[in-house]
Amino acid sequence: MLSSIRLKRNTYVDSQNTVIVDDDLQYFMRHQPVKMFRAIVFISFFICSAYSATTDIKPSPINPLVTDIKQPPVPSVKATVTNTLWTDIGLKEPSALIKVEYKNNGKVTAVTPGAIVEKIIAGPAPKLVWQLEKNAKYTVAMIDPDAPSRKEPTRRSWLHWLAVNLDKNTIPHDNTLAHYKGPTPPKGSGHHRYIFLVFKQTKDFDSKVQNEIRNKYKDNAGARGGFNVKEFAQQHGLGDAVAFNYFETETK
Repeated sequence: MLSSIRLKRNTYVDSQNTVIVDDDLQYFMRHQPVKMFRAIVFISFFICSAYSATTDIKPSPINPLVTDIKQPPVPSVKATVTNTLWTDIGLKEPSALIKVEYKNNGKVTAVTPGAIVEKIIAGPAPKLVWQLEKNAKYTVAMIDPDAPSRKEPTRRSWLHWLAVNLDKNTIPHDNTLAHYKGPTPPKGSGHHRYIFLVFKQTKDFDSKVQNEIRNKYKDNAGARGGFNVKEFAQQHGLGDAVAFNYFETETK
């Protein structure tokens, strides 16, 4: 290395018969370029190693040239439900989400839990998609637990939609026991939550039971306002819901 080379003054004659006197370092750089380059590389490496040892930068396991940066946690479905929705309706929160899409004039509005959706958008019945199990049948319900207002919900679980014996992500007319009615919160009553629930059935609703339920809720706002989703689920052996989604809206 540079320190191991004996330095001295050197006198020589160049190609033009000029006498040149180099000091130690000039002579070394002029006549030992390879050794000089190696010495510079070694010194640079030594300095960089010493600097790295004093820092606390941990390389990323994916890319060793990129340092670790902590990303914010991705919110789960449960994290979005920050109100008393489940205690209000007396059910356990499902682990799965229903895909809910409203279509108006060719524009599709996808519902995420707790989203604000304008009444006019939620006017027509939406498309629902949930995870199906082979040979299983399902009940779908849409309710408003904030009727007539969240402060005084005397008509809690107001029924907006009810269909049974579903084995596909479609809701045929013949399977519908209470036809879809869009949100109509009273003016000044604040935000109302509109909840979609999917229940897995333990047995089919026979035609007699279907007709009884259909006749009860057909064009009967009073009956719809007295609907209790928890009691209905227990009465027909549905248990807790397996999937859900909900949005909020209001009439100012």
